[in-house]
Amino acid sequence: MLLAFIQLYYGCCIFIAAGFYFFGPQNFNPLVNSTFAFAGIVAYLFSILAVRKILGYYNWFGFFSLFSISFLICGLQYPFQSLFIDDIGNSDFLWGNYLSVGQSTGLYLVAFLTFIIGYLSGLKKGLFELPERLSESNTYNVDKLITIGTVSSWLLFILFIGLVGSSFLSGAYDGMKNWGAGSTYVFLLLQILSYVSFSLDVYRLRNLGKRLGMTSFILQLNKLLLLLFVVLILVNIYVGERGVVVQIITLIVGSFYFHFRKASFTTFLTLACVGALIMTALSFYRTRDATASLDDRIFNASVGMVDLKWYSITADLAASCRINAAAIQYFRDDPKLGATMVTQLASAAPFMPGLLLKTAPYTGIEGNSSFIFTQLLNPVSVRTGNQTGAGSTPFGDVYLNFGCIGIFIFFPILGIFMSKIEIRAKYTTCLYNHVQNGIILTWALYWPRAVFFAPLRFLIWGLLLTYLAVVISRRK
Repeated sequence: MLLAFIQLYYGCCIFIAAGFYFFGPQNFNPLVNSTFAFAGIVAYLFSILAVRKILGYYNWFGFFSLFSISFLICGLQYPFQSLFIDDIGNSDFLWGNYLSVGQSTGLYLVAFLTFIIGYLSGLKKGLFELPERLSESNTYNVDKLITIGTVSSWLLFILFIGLVGSSFLSGAYDGMKNWGAGSTYVFLLLQILSYVSFSLDVYRLRNLGKRLGMTSFILQLNKLLLLLFVVLILVNIYVGERGVVVQIITLIVGSFYFHFRKASFTTFLTLACVGALIMTALSFYRTRDATASLDDRIFNASVGMVDLKWYSITADLAASCRINAAAIQYFRDDPKLGATMVTQLASAAPFMPGLLLKTAPYTGIEGNSSFIFTQLLNPVSVRTGNQTGAGSTPFGDVYLNFGCIGIFIFFPILGIFMSKIEIRAKYTTCLYNHVQNGIILTWALYWPRAVFFAPLRFLIWGLLLTYLAVVISRRK
């Protein structure tokens, strides 16, 4: 009865929101925006009840929870607050140049609801398939796999430090523009291999069948791998790079609560607030000026945090709503038909995206949507000559390429795919399922702020590196 009611609610919301996209007025209306956003919040609360009904529990640190909350923030936080907070409702930066905010908020709600529907249906089907999957066995030497991954990760880190250059090591933040030649691919391999190694280590602990607390969990992890994570966190904090820090912490905390403990909502809320404050402080701390001292950067962060308004803690995510509006305004009648997704799909092959872009005059292939949105939304600064990246969103990326129909196709499939990864990692002993789940966890918070296929390269390379380690470990 509960699931039937929830499905009815989702169906009604989709019908109304999709109808508004096709027939609603184009002007910015805070009441309409906040109504759609509120409906999204209620939909998420209902999804918690539905997951509890299906699984018997709800994992606050699982992919679904983290991704859903981040997805809500990226597209619906500011539309919701626009009715109540004048600084947001009257912001020209967010709404001033777009006539399609109402449509984008409504269709974004549709994307979220179809993702949830796909996820819930995938859960039910995945549980039905479990009896045959529980019989899977493995013959892996997990300790040897972890050793191979950890030692290789340290070697990659040393190589990265040698390649990246003095500008990065001086503490200047410039995305990856100030990195030395070759260091980007080395760091990518380092990230993926270290995440795979950690997932294997958690797999080892999980198979012991012990009920661990957080302290005992940390103490039983591979010490060299844990030390590498600490070093990576400190280096990235020093230069003001938040992405890797978020990924590592999400992987550690998420893996613990996924396999060994059930987190309460209070625990989740506390860690989320502390994490958001730290990430916001880092955004004030980082600088492009390589001559800035550590004291200067700490002072800038302190001043920024003192002047911070409470609703700006999640500003980096929440401002993504302008990308969603821009996607509809500029590409409603002129979708790219997949032209910007080809390079995303090809990213699993090293150097392939660059080679494909060289064929652009003949094939029409374009760079990913984050580049397009940056050109549309963030002009080059006249004073500094710099251009801040606008980023992208899965919604904006799909809509830019395939319009409204793409939303109804891609997001349910995404929900089904993610549910299968979580179910198999939770209830089977297949090593590769656990590697997939660990990699997906690292993307749970940032994926709603990236292109649709952002984790694809991590997933494919992660599985290939795992297979390569298995082959090496079986050699006598």
